[in-house]
Amino acid sequence: MKLTEYKIDAWDNQAILETLRFESYLILLLKIDETKLPIKEGIKNLLAVDLNYNIKWIANLPKGEEIYAYYDEIKMKDDKLQALCNSHLAIIDPLSGDIVSEQFIK
Repeated sequence: MKLTEYKIDAWDNQAILETLRFESYLILLLKIDETKLPIKEGIKNLLAVDLNYNIKWIANLPKGEEIYAYYDEIKMKDDKLQALCNSHLAIIDPLSGDIVSEQFIK
C-alpha cells in the first residue's frame, strides 16, 4: 500500500510531524488532529515507508493505550526506535515495526 492510500480520519491534512531515516526506510510520525480522535480506538500513526513511499510496517500501540491514543514523539537510540504514547514508552524494532518492549513511565 502507498502512503497516499493510508486513511486515518484524524490525520491532520496528511502532515508528517517527524521523519527519521533508518537504513533504506523512512520512519514517519503522522500529525494527528486531536479534534478528530475516535473515542473507542487508538490511532496507528507511526509507520515506515521505503523510498517509493510503499508502507513497510505500521506500528501497533502499546498495551493499555488502544483507546484514544496515538504516538506523539519518536527518536532513535542504539538502533531501536523509541516511541512515546501517552504514558508508555515503546521500544520498536525499526525493521519490522514490532514492539520489542514497553514501559509505563507516568
